[in-house]
Amino acid sequence: MPVLFAASLESSPQWWPWLLLPAVIFAGYFGPGYLLSRQWSSPAPVLSAFLGSCVALFYTVLLLDACDIPASRGAVAALLVVICLGIFWLNRRLPKPPSSMTRLRLRLGDLWWLFPVLCGLAAIVGRAWIEPLSGYDNGFRWDYIAHLLVRQGDLHFYPPVTAADFDLYAWCDGIPPLVPVLNFWIYLGTGSEEIGLTVARVAIEAGLLFYTVFLLGKKLWGAAGGQAAIAALSTSSLLLWGVAMGQETGLTALGMAAMLYFITEYEEGKRSVLLWAGIAAGVAGLSREYALAFPLIGLLALRWKGASWRSLALFGFTAWAIAAPWYVRNALHTGNPLYSQSVGGLFPVNAAYAESMSTIASFWSVSAHWSWLGSFGTHVAALAGMALVLGVAGAVRAGSRSIPFVAAMLLTIALWLWSLSQTAGGWIYAMRVLTPCIAVAAALAGWIGTIDSRRWKAVLALLLSLVAVDATRRAWLLPVFPMAPILPYDWQVWKETRLELYMIRSHKVWDVLAFTMGNEGIAVDHPAYHAELTRRGALAIPFFSPRVAPFYDRKLSWSEALAALRHNRVRLVVVTQGRMSSDFMNKFPFLHRLRTEAKPVAEVGSLIIYDLTTLAPPPPLP
Repeated sequence: MPVLFAASLESSPQWWPWLLLPAVIFAGYFGPGYLLSRQWSSPAPVLSAFLGSCVALFYTVLLLDACDIPASRGAVAALLVVICLGIFWLNRRLPKPPSSMTRLRLRLGDLWWLFPVLCGLAAIVGRAWIEPLSGYDNGFRWDYIAHLLVRQGDLHFYPPVTAADFDLYAWCDGIPPLVPVLNFWIYLGTGSEEIGLTVARVAIEAGLLFYTVFLLGKKLWGAAGGQAAIAALSTSSLLLWGVAMGQETGLTALGMAAMLYFITEYEEGKRSVLLWAGIAAGVAGLSREYALAFPLIGLLALRWKGASWRSLALFGFTAWAIAAPWYVRNALHTGNPLYSQSVGGLFPVNAAYAESMSTIASFWSVSAHWSWLGSFGTHVAALAGMALVLGVAGAVRAGSRSIPFVAAMLLTIALWLWSLSQTAGGWIYAMRVLTPCIAVAAALAGWIGTIDSRRWKAVLALLLSLVAVDATRRAWLLPVFPMAPILPYDWQVWKETRLELYMIRSHKVWDVLAFTMGNEGIAVDHPAYHAELTRRGALAIPFFSPRVAPFYDRKLSWSEALAALRHNRVRLVVVTQGRMSSDFMNKFPFLHRLRTEAKPVAEVGSLIIYDLTTLAPPPPLP
């Protein structure tokens, strides 16, 4: 197997990719959508340009993949040019509707809220710059797919089904890869795989999210509500962290907020905003599968405004039609549109993955830890900052106008609780799913900008500023130290999270194993191990691969399973010490006997390494 990612991800970036970055960003992130926004008039053209371009870029890559055309720089650029020319031709053929752009005006009185906003944006961009793509899953999922796409030139390996697929990608999922595609375009366009370049994507998502919450707060509460809303948003360390980590939750929050904003701009006959609301919901659905539920909130919001059934149909069709092709591809490729979610046994899934999820659920699901519900509330309240409390107060103040927004918050909370049992990183890490809830709550919190008393407004602005400063620091401590005390106020603690994130990557054992094993396979129980070995050119085999099917075949004897594994090129088995790993292995006779009776060839830190060539059949069980 060739060495993937030969260029070190930690190497210092060259200067020329940074010079190319602005042009690459404009061409892929704004160009197609900008042309589309000129035809479908948008009250927020920059926001629409980004959302429309996300869809165009995603399906450019998917179309090339479907046609077996390598996604090279020339091919992607050429198809984007064709899309832009098509939109330009459409603009010339059809009458252009009048512009309804919402203008951003900053008044002197708005400066009350400026400091918290600067703190929040600095927290996101600063972490994305110093510690790019800090989310745990970036190294083996989100950003890893982007690098594979650069090297392979296609998405044939994803979702993984065959042994060859799993040789490249370890985790058994079919999450729509909008985030990887956005990273891929940066790497492809600049000619560099330096992850620091992705700070541009994170900064754009952060800026547009703040802008959208500003527009939504202004629409709800008038001119003074927008600035107050984003000041409240800046007090949530949960949201700042959820965006800065560079995974999907920046886009899901943006999709939800943008969908609601465009719907607030809707009036009967104003179809263009319905299209943009649908595109926003579709972008969320291309970011994560649970966001397919977001259009339900959009339908509720439209119906609450008295929209016609025709308008509801246009919005719903747009939203789900944008997301649908990816899920159809999943169904054709795996037999499951939501691979690998079984939906109560309705769809087929990878059996080993299902057992793994069952083990994770026994640790992290709500039903497994009812006693934790109190701490759930404490953590959410602390990490949501003042956005949630003020947002609830705003919902009461707004009365019936707030019903769709409250529904959006409740839906997001329900999705978060559902996700707990499927997040191996634990329920604190799963809290990132709440970023859309915080964004909506912040818009409702914009009511504080309508307070007439200058004294009380100054007091609130000072309080938000103090909380925002703490949120700035606390966002860098997540997810390891979510409840760090305010005092002593140590700005250096966040470096400990870097040690957590990079401990696996820097482990010397991967170089040793990759060098000594050659073409023989190394079965691993953690996707990060797989990614590190694959980067070094080794044949890493995840526990979900057909190559290790003998692990789970209860009909095979010990010697038969060993022979079958060796036939499938499996030589080493690397497992993690710990209860979750042992509970999973204990479910299967071969893995149970391997863990309890076989002698490992090495124990390196938390890793236990078995060499199948040294194992003789153990004595029969009594």
